Amino acid sequence: MAYIQDSIADNSEIVKVYDYHGTSMDTAIEIIESGFKPSNNDYDWLGREVYFWQDAPIRAKQWVQSAYRNQPAVIRSPIT
Repeated sequence: MAYIQDSIADNSEIVKVYDYHGTSMDTAIEIIESGFKPSNNDYDWLGREVYFWQDAPIRAKQWVQSAYRNQPAVIRSPIT
């Protein structure tokens, strides 16, 4: 536990975390131009949010290929 506390206290290393959002190509272009907008669908299992795969680009790609077969796109977004 002391090691974890020491690491947290020492801010010399910054860890970058990336999330991956799967959507259609048209929506990806819209997101890049205007930013993310929370979804508002009855079937959204965690509520009105923007959904990401954390550190999982391959999983995001798998999901989007089944959801948007004609024009899949994955957006990588840094979490700050």
